[in-house]
Amino acid sequence: ELRAAELHAVRQEYLVSGRSTLAREIVVPRGAGLEVELPPPVLRTGAVAGNAWLRGEPAGGAEVVLRPVDGVGAYVRRARVEAGGAFRIEDVPTGDFDAELRPEGAAEPAARQRCRVVAGAVAEVTLIAP
Repeated sequence: ELRAAELHAVRQEYLVSGRSTLAREIVVPRGAGLEVELPPPVLRTGAVAGNAWLRGEPAGGAEVVLRPVDGVGAYVRRARVEAGGAFRIEDVPTGDFDAELRPEGAAEPAARQRCRVVAGAVAEVTLIAP
């Protein structure tokens, strides 16, 4: 019997990397049973959290966009900045990202900071735009 956590590990690895070393094709003849033992899930994501400021005020309503530095997988994540300036983005794959502050309607980022996401940790980012 496959457990949900084991299936989640396969899906998570596929979503993050576009492939899965954990996935295996198993053919079971009709009417037969098969016991499958899978490796335990491995945490491969972290989070990015912090504050965003625009012209000396909290950047509430703006958007924070995370772009992978190496461009691999084009894994872009977004979050709205809360009224008080705080933001948090969960389930970010490990690696280096540029965090960009984009005010509403802006074509270009008003501020940018590089951050490194580590599995199981929260990368702290402060974005300050003049």
